[in-house]
Amino acid sequence: MINLFGCNLACICENEINAYTQLISGKRKSSLARLKYIDDVKRSLLGELLIRKIVRENYFRGNAEISFGVNDYGKPYVKDLDAFHFSVAHSGKWVVCATSSQEVGVDLERIRPVDPEIARQHFTEQENSFLTNLSLDRKTEYFFKLWTLKESYFKAKGTGLAGNLKEADFSSMAGASFSYPNEGLYFHIYPFDPGYAVAACGCEKEFSPKVHVVTIRYSDFYG
Repeated sequence: MINLFGCNLACICENEINAYTQLISGKRKSSLARLKYIDDVKRSLLGELLIRKIVRENYFRGNAEISFGVNDYGKPYVKDLDAFHFSVAHSGKWVVCATSSQEVGVDLERIRPVDPEIARQHFTEQENSFLTNLSLDRKTEYFFKLWTLKESYFKAKGTGLAGNLKEADFSSMAGASFSYPNEGLYFHIYPFDPGYAVAACGCEKEFSPKVHVVTIRYSDFYG
């Protein structure tokens, strides 16, 4: 099953950041040091902490035993844990993570006004045709539905946005769950916090029915 977990930035206070930073990889620490804004720090920090929490609870590893590698496209994985795949996304006040026993991708976007030129550049002719006929509110919602599906697709393939978004066409999607049978990939659009769009893609047919919202505590990483 593909499971989704979500964590709100509010679960870490600014005065706790230094303590939580001691729990993460050296590479992540270096990247945090380059970030200017607190919310950016929280998003990056929670992305790794969420994975560590899931691995500890499901594979009974000590926090110090968890280490990460990256593939040729920069997609991270947990070393020496071949049956565990994950994908992380963050936007606004949320961080989400998808997990699976096979390749998986997830994307999360805060719904906000967008430049129509972005759709013309990155969406297929069929997708843009459908988008043009919608009301303004529905256009924005549909834009982010398409965007999250496309990002989750390329993340599941392991390439991230190194791929061309027009390679994947979702103009014929039907319902919240559907498949790309020729590629053996399945998709699910998740209900979530109003004002956000979430979609996941993976090789497993079954998806958790909702995003499981979790909290992060310092005690999660000991014992």
